[in-house]
Amino acid sequence: MAKPLDQIQELLTVAARSERRAVNAGRRQVDQLLRALVPLYLLRHTVGPLALNSGDLSRFWASRGVRLSSSNAAKALGWHIGYARHVARPRPADGWVITPNGILYVEVASKAGRRGR
Repeated sequence: MAKPLDQIQELLTVAARSERRAVNAGRRQVDQLLRALVPLYLLRHTVGPLALNSGDLSRFWASRGVRLSSSNAAKALGWHIGYARHVARPRPADGWVITPNGILYVEVASKAGRRGR
């Protein structure tokens, strides 16, 4: 079984423009919620959406030269109820999965970031 971060890398190679735009918006903005949601957004169409823990979110951004501590990612997702839900399954599937509200948030934020707002 491939690691979640490896799957994200594979998805980015064939990603749609909206998905690449979301990654770029997350890189440029300091919105912790957006940064926490972007990797979940990329994995939303995988078979049985993959759950990522806060450490995975942190490593995703570290590989792109952006600093996001795992505690900040967990806090952002925990404080903003409704954008992601925590899936408590036996390891390795426990973590966060994006909700429809989270998908909308990422899409709106990435379009606003593109226009310079």
